[in-house]
Amino acid sequence: MRIGLAVVRKSCLRRCFTQSHFLSSGHNKWSKIKDKKGAADVKKSSVYTKAARDITVAIRSGGSDPNVNGTLANILKAAKAIGVPKDNIEKAIARATGEIGKDANSYVVYEVMAYGSVGVIVECLTDNGTRTIYKLREIFNEYRPVIYSFYIIGYKILISLSPSFLCSCHLAPVKYMFDKIGRVQVSVPQTAERDSRIETILEAAGSVGGEDFEILEDSDIVEYFCPPESLDGMTKAISQVSGSDTVVSSESIFRAKDAVNDFEESLVEKVMGMKDALEGNEDCVRVWTTIDSRICANDDE
Repeated sequence: MRIGLAVVRKSCLRRCFTQSHFLSSGHNKWSKIKDKKGAADVKKSSVYTKAARDITVAIRSGGSDPNVNGTLANILKAAKAIGVPKDNIEKAIARATGEIGKDANSYVVYEVMAYGSVGVIVECLTDNGTRTIYKLREIFNEYRPVIYSFYIIGYKILISLSPSFLCSCHLAPVKYMFDKIGRVQVSVPQTAERDSRIETILEAAGSVGGEDFEILEDSDIVEYFCPPESLDGMTKAISQVSGSDTVVSSESIFRAKDAVNDFEESLVEKVMGMKDALEGNEDCVRVWTTIDSRICANDDE
């Protein structure tokens, strides 16, 4: 009887160890949550990086006092509205004013020739130029063509899968492809008085050196242009007639001398990807290309 009882108990214990697949459902659910959280974190990081970049540009253009610099005041207000943490804002201000690190406000401009014909200018604010150029070169290397090599009767043959064998990104003089100008972006709402307001602002801008303007499609934004040395005066003149709270941005920009739009779509996408990667680097302040007009058109679509 004892032997039989032992056998029964042993059999029962064996039956207790069974496999279950219930955890796989929870695991898949967690993976999906993780993926969504990761995507949200990336998007949030991009928003924070852009806010820090805009703060830096505003401070470089008009100083760090929001009471004097209306553009900075508007940017700070917008950053708080979209939930940028206070610490991030304070860090961006400290970095732009040089309070973090003795060389934190070193301004460097890199010129790049991309894909054989696209000029790129990268404006950076860095406390370590060696680190910055290393990071930029890493990004450039990511957007080089895929090249395969093989041998035929002792000769090494190279084949590029890109549209052109010259599809590489390297440091090269390209400033001659751009004009450096001042630009003030103003928000002019779509109302019955919009045209007259645009004219009033144009007259004020023209009185202090303003040369041109452009109304952006499907937007409240109107851009006014001037020589770089007239930027401060034009910003003040526009603020007086339109109100400082309507000035979205005021900065010196690099605009392509010749707007070329007959590029292949694949090339435009590569330049867009490279530009996004560069703007994601914390040392990069602004990135300009000779096909920005085409990139903006793609973004609008």
